[in-house]
Amino acid sequence: DSRTDLVVESYPRCASSFAIFEEDRRTRGGDGDNLERVIPRPSPVREGLMAELQDRPAGQAPPKLRPRAERLYSWLTRTDDVGPS
Repeated sequence: DSRTDLVVESYPRCASSFAIFEEDRRTRGGDGDNLERVIPRPSPVREGLMAELQDRPAGQAPPKLRPRAERLYSWLTRTDDVGPS
């Protein structure tokens, strides 16, 4: 996926920013898995969280929210050419 490639390619350039965010979060009392949940970046912990969420049955989602979530997912993952951003 080209979006994933872009994230992986830009990670080294962003590593110092991640370190700044992490230090700020630690000074506010955040650490460990909680830190991984709030700072969006590639990590083994986040991969595990994503796998766990993907393995959940759809029936666990509140019934009223499922249609909205499915529409949002379809919109976010559409592949039509929307031009440069």
